[in-house]
Amino acid sequence: MACIKGRPNLVKLVCEAPLQAKQSVHCCFSDHTINTPRNQVYRAALVKCAKILSERGSVQALDAARMTIYSLNAVDNKDLSKNQIEGIARAHLKDSATLLACRDVICGLSISPHPGIAREFFSYAINMATLFEDYCYRLMSTVLAEFDIRPSDDLTFPLDGGGQTIKLDGLFGEIPNQILMECKYKSIRSIPDLSRADIYQTVSYCCHVNLRPMVAVICVPAFEDDAPVELLGTIGGFRAAKGKIHVLSISLSHRPDELEAGLAAVFSRLLEE
Repeated sequence: MACIKGRPNLVKLVCEAPLQAKQSVHCCFSDHTINTPRNQVYRAALVKCAKILSERGSVQALDAARMTIYSLNAVDNKDLSKNQIEGIARAHLKDSATLLACRDVICGLSISPHPGIAREFFSYAINMATLFEDYCYRLMSTVLAEFDIRPSDDLTFPLDGGGQTIKLDGLFGEIPNQILMECKYKSIRSIPDLSRADIYQTVSYCCHVNLRPMVAVICVPAFEDDAPVELLGTIGGFRAAKGKIHVLSISLSHRPDELEAGLAAVFSRLLEE
């Protein structure tokens, strides 16, 4: 054969014996098909988006999604897990941002606090996690001032060794009456939806040598907008923060004054305990 057919696998070629006359060259032919793992992720995300759009009656956007899906008819429509998609993203670093965005669409992760409703790619244009954190901090500062509890001047605390520090989302009051706030911009309906990493992080903050929180709260966006603020539940079983971390859902569709009233009612109960 006068020339190579396909894409030569140079790594495999170099790792074997030196090139000899009539030696076979390992080639990959998968790049000659549209049915690649990367395109399978794109198709799965488009199918999910088309389903969302059909439920909301977005005719023009739905037609565009269907036309794109039609152009990918030769691509298998596979059920891909979160780990599989992340593996494909690691193998295609140039497209990793797009592939991870598709992962969030397919798996219903933290694209918006309302998965499947109207704002699928909103947080990729704006850093919603930081906005949510700042919003909760301002609300808490206003509400806790009514209890004569002021924001801490410093949210950064050093760790011994390595010059590392931790930075809190919110800290209010003075030792021993501190209130620690952590924010998680994720779709969380109930306590079991919180990841262990989120819980461990908050517990580790509570155990810092310079912190003595009497109340620790994790704020998450509300999945249902019936109430401005809702106490989803309490996590216990450790010594810090009187053994409890309270999880609060904060609505993004209510007015700030409604949220402040809801937070005031919740903290009235928490501070009495």
